[in-house]
Amino acid sequence: MPNISCKNCALSNLCLPFSLNKQQVEELDQKIKRRKPIKRSEALYRNHEKFTTLFVVRSGAFKSVINYETREQITNFFFAGEIVGLEGIANQQYITTTTALVDSFVCEISAEDLTQFTRKFPSVQQQALQMMSQEIVHNTQAYFHGEATDKLLHFLLHLSKRFQRYGYSSKQFQLPMAKQEIANYLGLASETISRIFTKLQYDNLIEIDNRYITIKEAQHG
Repeated sequence: MPNISCKNCALSNLCLPFSLNKQQVEELDQKIKRRKPIKRSEALYRNHEKFTTLFVVRSGAFKSVINYETREQITNFFFAGEIVGLEGIANQQYITTTTALVDSFVCEISAEDLTQFTRKFPSVQQQALQMMSQEIVHNTQAYFHGEATDKLLHFLLHLSKRFQRYGYSSKQFQLPMAKQEIANYLGLASETISRIFTKLQYDNLIEIDNRYITIKEAQHG
């Protein structure tokens, strides 16, 4: 991916406070690092590591996982324009291991640099906190209760809204995660997820072509 700056990034309206003036954007841009590609399955950070950095997904997708003794639990998925690492702020420690689902790019800013920047420009601090809070709300799911079919359908509709928010099609998109990962996230068996996908397609609510999903108009919105 070619070099890009905050001022000409298509995602800047999602991850930068809108009150920043040109000078502030340029100063913040000097503090932001842009990594080489994060390869599929490569960790962005690991559970129990010291919180040092916030990330924004430039392209690709990530999953966050908590590892228990006998199993792992996926707690979230992140897509282009979304802030990753907010979990580490409270206790200054990451509580999940977050890895790339596909080859991905991120921007990153150290917690120290971000703190210094918001102290220098106090008017930005409150808006930055609001943006972080909104990011948590956007990524907090409300469909972990109910029937299995409702869980999956709500998951797909929520993804649709997230993609729309970031300027992508809300009706057609590619799932970067496997069905087994969706099942883990929703607390369902893989066989159940496969069966429900088949039923939703049979009922003409969605179309599936490998990992490409089309949500039919009746279910959209």
